[in-house]
Amino acid sequence: MANVGEATSTEEMELISHYFHLGYEYEVILEFLKQYHDVSLSIRSLKRKLREYGLRRNANDVDEPRLRNIIRSELRCSGGSPLVTGLCGIPFD
Repeated sequence: MANVGEATSTEEMELISHYFHLGYEYEVILEFLKQYHDVSLSIRSLKRKLREYGLRRNANDVDEPRLRNIIRSELRCSGGSPLVTGLCGIPFD
């Protein structure tokens, strides 16, 4: 059983997930865990736990072939060079 002020593994997972989803950086999460929950981890351990929980930053699940086709299609439609527009849709030269 955990000592008073120490988190169990389930509580630790909930705390880490909570702070992660709030968007805090790793160092801030570690500081909150230590200061408010008496949980001391290294940044390496925090990152390992996040992987175990299935949490990751910038999780871009991009279908690269589809993205490539969209870009090619846009380039063909614009005559081969991308069209960059300003705020009112006015093209930049």
